[in-house]
Amino acid sequence: MDTDSNEKDTLPMLETIIELVKAMSLEIIAIRQEQVAIRQEQVAIRQEQVAIRQEQVAIRQEQVAIRQALNELRQEMNAKFREIDQRLEEMRLKFMSVDVQLERLVAANHSALSLAHDTRADVRVLREEVYAWSKDIIALKA
Repeated sequence: MDTDSNEKDTLPMLETIIELVKAMSLEIIAIRQEQVAIRQEQVAIRQEQVAIRQEQVAIRQEQVAIRQALNELRQEMNAKFREIDQRLEEMRLKFMSVDVQLERLVAANHSALSLAHDTRADVRVLREEVYAWSKDIIALKA
């Protein structure tokens, strides 16, 4: 009888142990599923990090391209500004040349005007001399 009672006592204990093992197995399965989910999230995060790094690289490449384009524009603008400065200097020199020519013309006009005044004065003197000679000739004839 002793074995029967031991068997009766063991049977509920075995059932309890089996239930505990089943519960632990379910918990282990749940934990493993959580681990899988966490690993999947980690993989997703790593993929996002890789995507972000790729975007950063692309942005850096665009920045380099933009800087190169800006440098090229600066060089073009500097060349154009140098060309404009050269043209302005040439124009300034031409205008200086024109100014010098105008000053020479003004000086020549002053010289011509002075010569005209001198000639006019000479003509007056000659007229007076001719008038005086005419008077002398008329007086001698009379």
